[in-house]
Amino acid sequence: MSRVHPCTPLVTMCCALACGPSAPEVGDGTATDDSASEGGETSDGGVSASGALDETGISHSCGDGQLDESEDCDDGNQLDADGCNADCRVSGSIEWATTPIGSAGVAVVAGPEPGVTIATVTSGPAVVLTHYAPQGATTWSTTSPPDMVLDALTTAGDGLAWALRSVNGPTQHLLQGLDGNGSVTWTEPGVPGFGAAELRVDAVAGLPNGDAVFGGLLVGIALPWQIQIDAAGSTIASLTLPEAESLRGLAPYEQGALSLTSLPTRASFRSAADAQLIEHSVGLPSAAGAPFAMPRGTFAYLGDDGSTIVRLDVGGPLETIEVPSAAGEVAVLATGTPTGHLVTVAQDGVTATVTKWTVEGTVLWSTPVTAWTTSVVSDPQGSIYVIGTVDGDDDIEPVLVKLRP
Repeated sequence: MSRVHPCTPLVTMCCALACGPSAPEVGDGTATDDSASEGGETSDGGVSASGALDETGISHSCGDGQLDESEDCDDGNQLDADGCNADCRVSGSIEWATTPIGSAGVAVVAGPEPGVTIATVTSGPAVVLTHYAPQGATTWSTTSPPDMVLDALTTAGDGLAWALRSVNGPTQHLLQGLDGNGSVTWTEPGVPGFGAAELRVDAVAGLPNGDAVFGGLLVGIALPWQIQIDAAGSTIASLTLPEAESLRGLAPYEQGALSLTSLPTRASFRSAADAQLIEHSVGLPSAAGAPFAMPRGTFAYLGDDGSTIVRLDVGGPLETIEVPSAAGEVAVLATGTPTGHLVTVAQDGVTATVTKWTVEGTVLWSTPVTAWTTSVVSDPQGSIYVIGTVDGDDDIEPVLVKLRP
């Protein structure tokens, strides 16, 4: 059973910052004496007489610029990610952390709504999928067949899809779709269209209609491949991508799926109906990671220098964004946030610094988390979920941390 901690030693941020007012930190939303005198939150511990709580636990006076007993901060507005959120909680502070079952955390995806789903590795080996509600409660859990590891995981429509690979004996691939409660809805042993070919599964993207697009590399000839399977388990299309030598990743978009390939770097947009090519963009800056969808039909990916992010749409590249120096050396780029903010994770030893910033390069907040981070995702409300691995009492163990918007 997982253990949920509102304040936990797994995170290096001061517990007072996560659960109450603290000394000023980067993006902690705490006002200085000057801001208090100008109508910002007070720092003298005064309590407003109007600080009653409603049924959601939010102070009736949240956003009035007066720090009440029930508030961590109050900056005089009800905006998120500006240091003090709309619920008068510190932007980027730890809402909760939990230690799931398993020996390592390997993936986290937003959904099925509401909440997030994580994948952890357990003995056997096997892969455990666990869904968490926004408040941190476990809603369901399911386990893969034995002797399997995870290659890729995504939400697809109201459910999920994943790619598993055997680790004992000859390599075998297993593709499955799951419903919103973790029950298997379809199973495809192997990768349709490629027979006994030696291949890797590197990515999967779920489309709004419930289809899942898988992709990877034919190992012997270094040729990327892509297949699309619908929500009933029927194969829509199976194709190779001869214009490139590797697949960086896949992302859903309004009309279908985007595949980002390299050597050369190329973005290909394909129809959800039949996987036919709609548009492509070539000569893009080299990519170090997978693409992700952002608002208003745009996409972004991390450049191979680790210090730039490339943003593009169906028509081609839009801009190259410099990663703020405060974000450090980027190890992980989160999936897009609904507000268009970017989230980066810089790993320095066992400490991962999670930074949210605008596309203009303004850092909104930065939070250190003690974990070897493997995956980061943002939910539709802008909260950030980080999954990774920490040293436990007897062995390494997974950890899932939720940060406020």
